[in-house]
Amino acid sequence: MPTAAKHPANLIRERGASTSGINLGGIGTGGVELWPDGRLHFWNIANSMPWSSYHKIDDPAIVPHLVDPIQPAVMDADFMIRIKEPGRRPAYRWLFTGYGLACGTASHFFRHHKYFFIKGFPEIEYRAEYPFIHLRYIDPSLPIELSLRAWTPFIPRDVKNSSLPGAYFDFTVKNKTRRQVDVSIIWQMQNISGYAAPAVTQKHVQLRRDGAEIVQMMGSLAAPEHDTSGDMAIWAKPQRGQKATAVSANPYMQNLIWSIHLTGGLSGPLMPERLKHEELNETPRPGAPNKGWLAMQQQVRGNATAAMSFGLAWFFPNHYSIRATRVGHMYENWFGSSADVAAYLAKRRDALLEQSALLPSELMRSSLPETLKLALLDQLSTVTKSSHFIKNGRVGVQEGHGCCAFNTVDVDHYASYALSILFPSLREKIMEMHTSMAHPLNGKINHGPPATVEELPAGGDDSGGYNRWDNCCQYTLQLYRDAKWSGNRAMIDAAYQTARRAMKLVADLDFYGIGLPYIEGGITYDHWDMRGVVGYMAGVYLAGLRALEDMAGIVGDAETQTWARERFDAGVRAFEEYLWNGTQ
Repeated sequence: MPTAAKHPANLIRERGASTSGINLGGIGTGGVELWPDGRLHFWNIANSMPWSSYHKIDDPAIVPHLVDPIQPAVMDADFMIRIKEPGRRPAYRWLFTGYGLACGTASHFFRHHKYFFIKGFPEIEYRAEYPFIHLRYIDPSLPIELSLRAWTPFIPRDVKNSSLPGAYFDFTVKNKTRRQVDVSIIWQMQNISGYAAPAVTQKHVQLRRDGAEIVQMMGSLAAPEHDTSGDMAIWAKPQRGQKATAVSANPYMQNLIWSIHLTGGLSGPLMPERLKHEELNETPRPGAPNKGWLAMQQQVRGNATAAMSFGLAWFFPNHYSIRATRVGHMYENWFGSSADVAAYLAKRRDALLEQSALLPSELMRSSLPETLKLALLDQLSTVTKSSHFIKNGRVGVQEGHGCCAFNTVDVDHYASYALSILFPSLREKIMEMHTSMAHPLNGKINHGPPATVEELPAGGDDSGGYNRWDNCCQYTLQLYRDAKWSGNRAMIDAAYQTARRAMKLVADLDFYGIGLPYIEGGITYDHWDMRGVVGYMAGVYLAGLRALEDMAGIVGDAETQTWARERFDAGVRAFEEYLWNGTQ
């Protein structure tokens, strides 16, 4: 029998860490991902690439707004827990695994050497059921069990509360022992406001609104029009038996570690007098980024459970389009600062949680296969990850994150079903955009907005976009679907003539006189470039005729209703004769 291969004693086999996570953030707000390592990654809250997609610029006369994303260093945007058992020294853990990918630079190594007594968790269990991310921090040596539910409100048919620039971090602590344990969760957050501006000047303030302790952090005060200018906030809302403390501005952990060690909070004694206590202030501070701090502490009785809630909010209004036009964000119409967002989230948390839980709860209780249920939920994150929702109400979903155009008719044809069901008012806005871009002379439907959703002239953009014949049929099918599913008859009234004109234009391509359109190229499904009567084009054409027939009946256009039925019957006969062999 062959013997098992022996590995060298110095061989280490390590699997790569997961490099993605669920996005936290609302529709069109930008966001940040929470990964299985417990850290926040892909910070796209401040109008940076790739979310902004500013790389799609062809006009040399336009000065691009190219803002690279930022990634706060390890411990600069992370949670820490302190556990104090009676008669024992406090135990500490960073709420990430290992060193959180930190050992890349000498400065980060120095930090971990200095705080060697604060380890990361050896293991984190990550489970996603959009919009919720569930983390379970595993360390059997601790007297507590710790879990996190992170989420952003996502409520079908509630556009405002699904488009909020913020997120919740709800921790649950379970005491495994019979003795009371003093637990504190501390959050330090780097102020990224203005991080890419020519001159970074920051200001931090501490507020209390709607029962929440809020640290608001402003940035780029000297360049208020910069993409990254704005503000962000962290907040905590203590419940009965809990104490929340805050320090609005402190760049260094060493200034507060003594207070945390002795008291579990941020209002205790600072480190020895040799340190510069003047670093803790609220005045505008140029230079290196500052940080805001929050701590929540509670004495958890033996075998009891405690819940501690934190939140992140942001307000970065200077979103510029591909044409260097300031288009802003929809959330500007509802809020004036990140502190406003934080207060709104803190006040409505329970109601927003209950409503956000309905969709995943019902779907997970369904009889669908487990993998399909999770896949359906996971795909919903695309709506927030890759969307723009600008101040004037126009909305768009990118073909890919930071890639290509918005709301292209062909991609929308098979990718907008969830949006049509969950947010019909957004689909109505998108259909208004498509309708406005129909060719003013012949009615042909444009491929869709380019890498921007700002106002476009009637007839579309300068680059054309009218070379795809199947878009006419796909537009008609989307109009019919959205109106029927939402029960919004007004959508048909507003766009019926555009659909009718587009379908008659395609019907005129029946060069063979058999009832089906002839094309040369112009099919966008998988970039097919074909000549003649093509199966895919024929299929969407026939479906479009049936949709037009039904809509003609709804608006009382008997002539078009009869025309569409006759063209459909002729087209089906031709399809079966020329494109169907009985099996395929």
